[in-house]
Amino acid sequence: MDKNILINITFSFLIIVLIIFYFYGITTDIYDQIASVVLIGVAVIILLSKNNSILDIAHFLYCAVCIPYIAIFSKNKHLLILNILMLVVIIFTRYYYKKCILNEKQNDEGFCTDLSHNLGLDWYLIFPVLLVTNVIRYYKIETT
Repeated sequence: MDKNILINITFSFLIIVLIIFYFYGITTDIYDQIASVVLIGVAVIILLSKNNSILDIAHFLYCAVCIPYIAIFSKNKHLLILNILMLVVIIFTRYYYKKCILNEKQNDEGFCTDLSHNLGLDWYLIFPVLLVTNVIRYYKIETT
């Protein structure tokens, strides 16, 4: 599958689901609402922007702020499920394409890419750890 089509489908899905969550009152916690608004903004930027600097900021907010926040702090089981789905897509695409397709979209340039390389961050390890954390938290919330 074409990488841009996959990005368009995934982030369009994210926007639609988050809007549905808003209209049905599924996100009631203020921090989850803020994360949802940021995620919608990030998704719109990723879908529409051609500017590498703006894409880089969106990429950073998505991978280093929103996904970890939801995985570690959110108590909303719906957001946790959505985050699980997004993490599965990220992990699958990283292994299938052998790279981050968002990095490729921004021509492997920018602060986010440089920061990852300079700090030696292994996203092939970070995302699975976040996924496991997210799944554990979901099941803890589901069973209480």
